[in-house]
Amino acid sequence: METLLQIANIQQNELKKYLLKRVSSDLNDLSEPCFYPKLKRDYYEFLNFCGLKDSDVKNFVKYFYRGRPESAWILHKSPETNLLIFIMYFFLSKKEILGYSLTMKYFCIRYYTNLINKQIRFCNSDGFKSALELIPKIHLFSREGSIPGAIIFMSSEMEKKYIAGIASQNKEKISAFIVESRTRISRSIKSFAEKYYEVLKTGTASKTYEEKTSDEESPEELVPIAAQTRFSEEIAKKICVYKQVDYNSHREAASISKVPSAISNIVISELTNIKYFDNLKIIITLYLKNIQNLKINICDENQYYKHLRGLVALKRTSERIYFKQQISVLLEKILTNRKFLEEPNTREKFNIILFLSIYITLFIKKTLCGK
Repeated sequence: METLLQIANIQQNELKKYLLKRVSSDLNDLSEPCFYPKLKRDYYEFLNFCGLKDSDVKNFVKYFYRGRPESAWILHKSPETNLLIFIMYFFLSKKEILGYSLTMKYFCIRYYTNLINKQIRFCNSDGFKSALELIPKIHLFSREGSIPGAIIFMSSEMEKKYIAGIASQNKEKISAFIVESRTRISRSIKSFAEKYYEVLKTGTASKTYEEKTSDEESPEELVPIAAQTRFSEEIAKKICVYKQVDYNSHREAASISKVPSAISNIVISELTNIKYFDNLKIIITLYLKNIQNLKINICDENQYYKHLRGLVALKRTSERIYFKQQISVLLEKILTNRKFLEEPNTREKFNIILFLSIYITLFIKKTLCGK
């Protein structure tokens, strides 16, 4: 890869910005059924940002795998695959972990897109949604809450496992990475596709209904499903992509939850990471789920806390996914990715869950109500 690096003229900041834009946009849109990212032009964009030609990459591939079995394997000969691995290597050589992470996410999105296109060429949105609802809870798409969540989880696994191999240009490790990442994504897609075609065959696809509003309620005050989705994405982007922090909400949440500043600072710092985008989007959507009037349920201080207490105090529900549960999922991911000086005990975890619940919903409240 050093040979390719010598002839490259990489626009590092522009490349990272492009990856951030593409990854955040695709992860956002992958929440919708039957969304397949358009990736064809990206290869040429990446070449342009790297100051390389297609022939440069193809020549590199021939050289890199010369004398090895991989030189004859279609999967390993792909210029697109190898260019992305080269970009990962470049970012690691610059100690640019965010760039490496974004490239890995894009890498997994690319494999997902190619494989889902192969398995489900013509997609029925109702069948797709029903299949997502009916797959076993242990399925990656269900366990991680969504397809974007599954991709983020998979890319995080690959990042940790193969960072040393990619950084050191270890051909065995890189070869194993290509095979493992594609195989694991393929396995999840194949089992999902089986459920999808089963749904279509048995006619159990759910129907999509347009939500109607009452004439007595002002449209501006309602939160219909489409508006919930757009707003959830907007808030999640502010926190995870644009890394916005509401310090007043931070202080208020820490004060109420009794979480020490040393811990709350770590949690908020970790939260401003794109890998939590999908978690936040789900949490915000669940928070808005049963709200009919913004002025009453969110902007009014007393009603805001009453609504939040009901969500946090919930102990039993028939819902498969609910607000408090997803806050707990988010916390566990934060604890996994960001080690604390001491592992929080049960009581401390509850306080941090309360802290996250207050902070996120106050962020929503101030965005909506301006106070």
